[in-house]
Amino acid sequence: MKKSNDTATFVTHFSEQVAGKTGSLKKHLAARFSNLLQPLNLFSRNPVDTHTPRNTFTHIIIICLSYPGLNRPDGTRLDLQGPKHDFSLLLNHFNYLKGGNQAQFTLLNDFDYFPKHGTSCAEQNPIPKTDTSKKAIRDAIRSTMQRITPGSRVFLHFSGHGSGKAVIAGDAETIEGSELRSWISSAPHSSVPVTAVFDCCSSGDSFGLPYTYEATSDSIEVQRDTWKKCLDLASACSPSTRKKSSIPILQISAARQGQSALSREFSGGYHGQLTWYMLRYLDKNPQTTTIDDIAHFLNKRFNCHEGQMPQLSCSQNLRGQFPFF
Repeated sequence: MKKSNDTATFVTHFSEQVAGKTGSLKKHLAARFSNLLQPLNLFSRNPVDTHTPRNTFTHIIIICLSYPGLNRPDGTRLDLQGPKHDFSLLLNHFNYLKGGNQAQFTLLNDFDYFPKHGTSCAEQNPIPKTDTSKKAIRDAIRSTMQRITPGSRVFLHFSGHGSGKAVIAGDAETIEGSELRSWISSAPHSSVPVTAVFDCCSSGDSFGLPYTYEATSDSIEVQRDTWKKCLDLASACSPSTRKKSSIPILQISAARQGQSALSREFSGGYHGQLTWYMLRYLDKNPQTTTIDDIAHFLNKRFNCHEGQMPQLSCSQNLRGQFPFF
């Protein structure tokens, strides 16, 4: 009996040691590979944390261009009024003026902005215009992307002119969509999601992302064109950039190729339609976001006969709720 008791004691002691070491090993592996596992959860079907604050972007880049005094090659004027109002709308939405947002802001505007009376920023403290040349925009985006850390979320908004698969900088220089994507892809961490909103003409598909989402009356059709888009990107990006192009990017464009992005009067000012509706969506959906919801929301608010229909594209196939907003 003593021998049996000794054996039982040994087995019990051994089991406890194994269990303890297994528990420690699990904790060690969880801590060691938590960052590596994070990207796998970006597109999980599991519900997101409902306690996460809305619009939890850590880095916000706002580019609003009115092109004062600039003309096209044919002599027609480039100046726009909508981006000035969009700038105000975005700052208010993200609580920039109230100082209630801990995100790092990068503002690129070619006009002086004077906060309206009654905001926490007095009228004598305007936001001055900045350098909005192609070089300045490139440097600002690259600098922002180099500062991100695991767990960051980036929001990029552009209001201005678009032409083909490009946007027009404040010095009238053309910025190709493939160039913008390469600047975004310079981030040191490939798991950080980027939401890029373009309220400008002909901006759809400018990033060459492989997945496009089309809303029908009762479902979402996912269109994949990986081969063509990889060729487009390869023709414009260096090999070192292409290696980093796996960063999750959601592109929301105001208009498809050949379409105009319209502005009109809303309560509170003259705004780009996409900017206005997207911010309304975020206000109504502060904690949960699905590609189906966004696509259907925008599809219901834009009239095809007006010649403008937004386009949603992504670098990865989205399923369920996702962390872009």
